[in-house]
Amino acid sequence: MGIHHFHRTPSYKVRLSRSYVWILLVLNSLAVVLFVYLSHVYWNTNVATTERNLEAQASGSAVLLDSKLSADEEFLRRARQALTTDPSSSAKRQVLTLLVNELGAENAATAAIVNANGVPLLQSGVPVQWPLGNSAHLGSWAIRQSAFSTGSFFLSRPFPNLRQDHQPWVLAGMSIPGTRQYLIIARSAFLPVLIKNLTASPYAELMVQLVRHNGLIQAQSSLSPNQGSAWQPWLIRKLHQTPALTAAMGEGPLAKVPGSPRDLWAAAKLANYPLYVVEGIPLKAVFADWLHTMLIGLIAFAGLVVISDSAILSIISRLNHARERYVFTLQLYTVLSEVNRITSTATTEPDCLQSLVSALCTQGFHAAWIGVVDPDHIRVLVTQGPGSKTLHTLPFPTNTNEAAFQSLAVRAVRTREAVYENDLATALTHLGYASFIETYHWASGISIPIERHHGVWGVLSLISDRPHAFDRHILPLANQIGRALQDALERFDLRALEHDIQRKNTLVLTLHHVLGAIGEMALRTLDDATILQQICTLLTENGVFVGVSIGIQDPHGHLTFPYHSGRLPAHPTASAQLAWDSGHYQVDNEYHETASADNSARSSKADFVIYRSKTPYAVLTVHHQEPNIFDEELVQLGIRLAELTGQILTNAFNEQALKRLHQFYQALAHANERLLYTDAAPALYDAIAQLVMAHTPALGCWIAFAQGHRLSVKTRVFDDAQLAAYFDQDILRMALDDPSFPQPTVVSDVLRFKKAIIVNDLTAHDRYPGPRVMRFLSQDGINAVAAFPIEDRENHGLLVVHGTTNLFSHEIVTLLQSLAYNLTAKLKFLRAEEEERAVKKQLAYQATHDALTLIPNRAHLEAAFDQIGVKQKTHPVPLTLFVGDLDKFKHVNDTYGHSAGDYVLQVIAQRLKNCLRGEDRVYRYGGDEFVILIEAALTPPTIDRLTDCIVHHIQEPVNWNNISLSVGISLGIAIDSEGHKEPRKLFKEADEAVYQAKQQGPNHVCLFHDGPGTAFKGGA
Repeated sequence: MGIHHFHRTPSYKVRLSRSYVWILLVLNSLAVVLFVYLSHVYWNTNVATTERNLEAQASGSAVLLDSKLSADEEFLRRARQALTTDPSSSAKRQVLTLLVNELGAENAATAAIVNANGVPLLQSGVPVQWPLGNSAHLGSWAIRQSAFSTGSFFLSRPFPNLRQDHQPWVLAGMSIPGTRQYLIIARSAFLPVLIKNLTASPYAELMVQLVRHNGLIQAQSSLSPNQGSAWQPWLIRKLHQTPALTAAMGEGPLAKVPGSPRDLWAAAKLANYPLYVVEGIPLKAVFADWLHTMLIGLIAFAGLVVISDSAILSIISRLNHARERYVFTLQLYTVLSEVNRITSTATTEPDCLQSLVSALCTQGFHAAWIGVVDPDHIRVLVTQGPGSKTLHTLPFPTNTNEAAFQSLAVRAVRTREAVYENDLATALTHLGYASFIETYHWASGISIPIERHHGVWGVLSLISDRPHAFDRHILPLANQIGRALQDALERFDLRALEHDIQRKNTLVLTLHHVLGAIGEMALRTLDDATILQQICTLLTENGVFVGVSIGIQDPHGHLTFPYHSGRLPAHPTASAQLAWDSGHYQVDNEYHETASADNSARSSKADFVIYRSKTPYAVLTVHHQEPNIFDEELVQLGIRLAELTGQILTNAFNEQALKRLHQFYQALAHANERLLYTDAAPALYDAIAQLVMAHTPALGCWIAFAQGHRLSVKTRVFDDAQLAAYFDQDILRMALDDPSFPQPTVVSDVLRFKKAIIVNDLTAHDRYPGPRVMRFLSQDGINAVAAFPIEDRENHGLLVVHGTTNLFSHEIVTLLQSLAYNLTAKLKFLRAEEEERAVKKQLAYQATHDALTLIPNRAHLEAAFDQIGVKQKTHPVPLTLFVGDLDKFKHVNDTYGHSAGDYVLQVIAQRLKNCLRGEDRVYRYGGDEFVILIEAALTPPTIDRLTDCIVHHIQEPVNWNNISLSVGISLGIAIDSEGHKEPRKLFKEADEAVYQAKQQGPNHVCLFHDGPGTAFKGGA
């Protein structure tokens, strides 16, 4: 087992004895004395070395300057000689160019020829602006002119156009013989060369600063010391004592050149003279260097003292720690023997864990706890020692990478290796951990992962109240404790496996017996509810499962569990819904009874989908009291159980489907018989609806035809009167293309598309209104509808059958469709017969009625005579017969045409009908002759009133196209009071009477007697 060591700097204090303290003080005092002695020796050595270095540098600098200035003087001399030989302008220019080249480009040199007033006449090289005018600190041009005559050198401030603020220039000149002109050269000073020469000295910065001051004349130079610097009096004193300089100037330099020493050096000749003079040692600089070195040495000395003291303390602490570790190791050996005893003798896993933790806390550790790895955190299982109760509240998440939550246990689980920490207060900075560690004095700890079932099962954490209690010498013993616990858990797993195998074998055998009992149910005829409930009972009574439930979908698509037995799971719906959605099965071998998984007993639960006719029908949920019961074998048996149940349900369903199909066959056969022998459509509608309801499991049947936007219901049959009342209210809402009811219905779609509509589940259908809109659909389980179009050649209707969910199989729909076709054919046949009868009636009407006046004609009168003759054979039939002939009709017809005559005949016929009773009949016998037949013997007063009405109304003018037409009528009357006279003979008598009336003039009436006819009433 690997080890992860998260060791940090110790934060403990070592107890020192008084002898250790005195030894440290003596050693530190000796070190101080030694340091003081070495400092004194270093001072003397540093002073001597500085004096030698300064002398060597002064000598070297003088030689260098002398060499440079002598070379420049030689260049000037040769150039002046060349100009003396050839004073032409071209020669002068050539000499100047050659002189610049000899000076060297690296010196930035320039050469010029100036007149007596110091004005440049010709120059070559670096173009400069000559500062040769009068200057307060350089002296007058006359002085410099005298100096140039003798070949002297001068230092000049930087030229204005070059802006080289920190680089002075050296000016040297000689007079040209025979002219009042001077040859002058200007080059940068030799200070860079001197600086380069002096960098090897420890005091290079000091010497460079002094040299630069001697060479610079500008007051603004940052390298120039102040006017009152301490070394200036010393330099002035040395200048007074310089013979070479005094000889060159004629007398003391301070008398001739007023001002500061810088002015004196600017006017002095530099040839063969060093740029600076060293008289004594710069003690301040040497002291500063010595002090700097001593400070560094003091710091190093203090560091050595600290390191030595720390080493001594470390040795002392290691000795103490080794002694404590030895004692702790002996305790661990005792703990290990106790752990081995506990893990080998424990009978149950909880007792083993609790006893182990107690032994660890009693004999060696401050606290100990065992945690189990859950999916996203470590759950504290057993703990003892300070903070045991609070430990359960600390977070041990395994799904976060935040460093603050990386406790020892989490790190051990993630790395699968032992992890120890010797300073828990520093390592665990999370607020909850820090306060817990400080409160309960947890100083160091180790966490050992416990593997089980080829994975990390949990973690064993050992806590000590001493810092640095764990190291690589103690870790093997701690790992042995973890391995002892791991071995004990493996023994418990083996025992549990043996128990599970025995238990599962018993369970499998019992389940096979139950499968046989369930298979016997297929031999009996049972409904679905009985089958499902008996399966639940068999599975619990035989001890296979503690709880069984079977769920089916309600009309809203939710699983409900109406069939159950035994103790049911607390929440069966969630996993059952998952199984239903997957179409297979779901197994939960770590099922928890309550919502809190930490405080509930675990068990096993499985859900299997039952198929009926290859369609998911139900979910079988089985519950076992023990966890991890469903292995591959038991799952396969559960699948077999679900398949067997589905097969039984399928067989029962098929039997019921065949039974329903037979019922619909019977209904169709009886309906076809009625269609053959029933000629009245209303009776046919009622008969078909009654047959469907009587022979099938349908819940309602009705037939209706479209009339505009509404339905005309011809018949409707329901089992429940209340259902019929709801239907009568809802049928008004089945509008056809009505904007006030835009939602389509089954009725509207059937009538619109002229095709059958079958809906086996209205609640799951979005297009058509269901029980929420149609109240009659919510009664008696109505949830399916089958509607078929019918017609009778003129009107379109539909045959509708209602039933339960999934009632209408393909075969039943075919039968009902056949019934609708047969009904349509019958209705068309009845419509054809009705039309044929109407045609015959129309033809008969046309044969017996006058086409112009629409009153019975002569043929109808002959038929009436025949009927009366037949009647007279059985009983008397008294008759009164009127024969009327129009007067002046021929005049109207001849004068105004036949259209006028036809119109007059129509008006006359209507007036005659108005004068008669409803049972009396008037006939047009031909032309302008009319016959009135009354089956009664009229009395004279009645005849008088009737003839008076007829004559009066006939004489009224007829308005035809705004023309008043007038006609009259002559009437002949014959009466048979006995009722035995043949009607045609009676007609002849009336005809003779009308002839007599015509002879007497217009508008006369004659009554026939057996003797000669006499006028009964007449007059115009």
